[in-house]
Amino acid sequence: MPSFRTLRTKFIAENPQILAEDVDFVLAERQNLTPSQYRLQLDQDLPKEQLTQIKKDLNKLHKGMSPQYIVGHAWFLGYSIDVHPGVLIPRFETEELVTWALDYLKDNSKVLDLGTGSGAITVALAKKAECKNINNIVYYASDITDSALRQSEENFLKFNLNDIITRKADALIGLEKFDLIISNPPYIKNSEKDLMDQNVIKNEPEEALFCWSRWLRFLSPVC
Repeated sequence: MPSFRTLRTKFIAENPQILAEDVDFVLAERQNLTPSQYRLQLDQDLPKEQLTQIKKDLNKLHKGMSPQYIVGHAWFLGYSIDVHPGVLIPRFETEELVTWALDYLKDNSKVLDLGTGSGAITVALAKKAECKNINNIVYYASDITDSALRQSEENFLKFNLNDIITRKADALIGLEKFDLIISNPPYIKNSEKDLMDQNVIKNEPEEALFCWSRWLRFLSPVC
């Protein structure tokens, strides 16, 4: 049986357009290995049953599927957030938004995650608030798509956040007042589409990427 290293080296040589870090992510996550564990096991032979699954995963990667969709989750502030095609993959940069929001979060607050997507922001904010002993927070999570709301609800249940209130809403239309609104809205102009990674455009929902002008009309009164 080939080792991780043999399989990795061969695949990267045959698919130079694919980032090595994406290959490593799929190989490590499918085996539930941390990055350090993965590096230590690079030269170990793969059991036949694992090899079959990994070959399927690498074939999906070859066809342009996002690595997070392949393994079914993305990491966000240390939390494994389930994601599927049709829901935006949480970005590392958005973690700063949660850190910033924690500085403003107080006991007995009413908080809205506007355009929740996978629910990553609400999950991370709620769990971090627990660690900081910020109590009696009422969390709302809204999105315009049913698929995003279903995915967010699955993640809330995964982390035992059973009191999150989900709402289907277009921006702020029909929603009440909140003490804190946190959001990672679509921020890419349609004119910039040609500059984007084509895998992102192919895999991730356009409404989560390119609706900035519409969102700006709703958000400008509260910014």
